[in-house]
Formats: sequence, C-alpha cells, structure tokens
Amino acid sequence: MTRVRSNPRISIAKVAEYMVASAGRRHTILRDQKFPPAFKASRFRDAYAALSEILVAGGGVRAIDAQIAEWRSRTPATRFEAECLANCIDALIAFKALIARGEFAGMSFLPGTREAYVEVAGVDLSVRPDVMVAGATAGTMKIYLGKTSPLTEDVPGRPGSSSYAATALNLWAETTFGSAPPAQSIVVDVFAGRVYRAPARQQRRRQDLLAACQEIAVMWRAIVSPSSATAA
Repeated sequence: MTRVRSNPRISIAKVAEYMVASAGRRHTILRDQKFPPAFKASRFRDAYAALSEILVAGGGVRAIDAQIAEWRSRTPATRFEAECLANCIDALIAFKALIARGEFAGMSFLPGTREAYVEVAGVDLSVRPDVMVAGATAGTMKIYLGKTSPLTEDVPGRPGSSSYAATALNLWAETTFGSAPPAQSIVVDVFAGRVYRAPARQQRRRQDLLAACQEIAVMWRAIVSPSSATAA
C-alpha cells in the first residue's frame, strides 16, 4: 500500500533536479514525492550517518579508513546488505579524496537536523542538513550521494541543479537563522568530487524556485497514484 502526502512536499535534491528536468521526468519526480513507497531502503543510509559523525567529531582520513575497515570486516547476511556495504564503502572512499585535497580544512561542524523545512509558495522544501557549519555565522552542509546521477553545473545563461540545491539550502538557513552567508551553504556531490556553495547573487535562482513551487502546488492534486493509496 502506497502512502500519500496530501500537502506538497519535496526534498531540495529533487526540487533541484526538477528545475533542470524534462517534462516527463518532472512528473515522475512529483509522483514519487507525493506517493513515496511505504518502505524504501537507502543504499547509502549508513554512509550518510558515518560521514556526519566523522565531520562532527573532527575526524579526517584516519577516521574514514577506520570506518571502511570496520565495514569490510562484516559478513553481509543478504545480497542487498552486501550491495549497501559496497556502496557505502565507495562513498567514504570518494569523500576521503575530498578531505585529502583540503576541501574542508579549517572547518568544524555540529550535528545536522532531520526536521528542517522551508515553505515556498505553499510547498514544503525538505532540507535535512547533514551537518551545521560551526562558526560566527550560520552555515550548513548537505551531502549528496548520487552515484549515477551527478548534480549538473551552471552553464552560461542556465543554472545547474547544483546551484539550485545550494540556493534552496541557503534559503532555509536564512529563514531559520535570520541571515546566512551564501558561501556557508554548501552542497557536496561526493561521487562527482565537487563542492558547491550557494552563489552570491541568487535573485534569478530564487525566482525560478518560487515559480517551480507555484507550479508544483497547482499540479499536486492532479498527480495520480501509481497504485491504491492511503493517507499518511
């Protein structure tokens, strides 16, 4: 039985993809957000948790190596568990490369929060920052683990999903803390090896996000369930 989200809600990763997707893909994104599977196991759940804990603890390459060694010592009970472990190990290896090249040098972090939303034109954007950036000014970081679907980059005249994601993250931080420097709103595309910060000039991107959320709010009721559904 599929759940139903009666009110419009979409993650910032998916709204960022929505901004650059084809019409057919946009419909699929909204359908999956409105009717999320009753159980959807993330193949990277342990990686997200481990990376957040390592960053908050101030750990670096050695901490990542220790976690990888612990995972490699496990004996998976199922094929799915084996695939999850392999994916999580790959994620930590990729993140290790980012640390090794000094992407987060001099930065310290605090635990993130799972319940984090910003409302735009009647749509709740689910942010769920993985860690907060510690310091005198408000900052936050979102980890993105898309092994086969990297965030897209800006090209002349057309923003990419990367800057839309970082802009949405900055909008949440600004709304939550009153002010938030764009450079402190960070999205890390781990497998692509890229670290994106919210652009200093965001007017166009915020206008685009507003227009997209207005569209999503109108379309939400018309999205039809792929199967029978019960209200969540």
